[in-house]
Amino acid sequence: MANVDLRFTLVIRLFIDPSPPILGIVSVTYDTIRVSAMENSTADYLKTCIFPIGEGPCLYIATVNSNTFSGLNASRIYSVQGVAVFQNQESSPAVLLSVYTAPTSPTATVTAQVNNTLTVSFNETSNTTAFNVCIHLSNGSCTPTAATSPTVFEDLIHSGNYTVEIIGVFNNAESTPAIIAPVYTG
Repeated sequence: MANVDLRFTLVIRLFIDPSPPILGIVSVTYDTIRVSAMENSTADYLKTCIFPIGEGPCLYIATVNSNTFSGLNASRIYSVQGVAVFQNQESSPAVLLSVYTAPTSPTATVTAQVNNTLTVSFNETSNTTAFNVCIHLSNGSCTPTAATSPTVFEDLIHSGNYTVEIIGVFNNAESTPAIIAPVYTG
């Protein structure tokens, strides 16, 4: 009986977990956070998720360059996580802690107009930690600075046409400005 030479080749494929992705915050509003994700190693795809601090679970969704998470709560602290996937092997999570959604825009009114002075009052419509306020002529611009309500703007020009901007701040996230315009001095 002839000898039968049976030889087998065993191929073992070993995959090393990919590196965690690089996460960044692109933009924040009162109800959305847009997250960018870049791979830090060769990966088949990336996944990101978001959840309020102290809550969970974090449900991952596939990410292409960036994801916009909407329907969030204003003035809330979120955690963003991302993982890279290569051949079904997941990286350890990249984590962004303490991402703040912005507050909603304040409500504001001009409560007094006397000659070259304007008094503006404003209220939060969601949790805020500070307010930034400024005033400018209708064809100009201004840089809002920290203020409390009511704020008195003095030494304005007589019979001036002004615009007032009030921004609510929750930690480092700013609301869209509440704008009062036109406002006329006496």
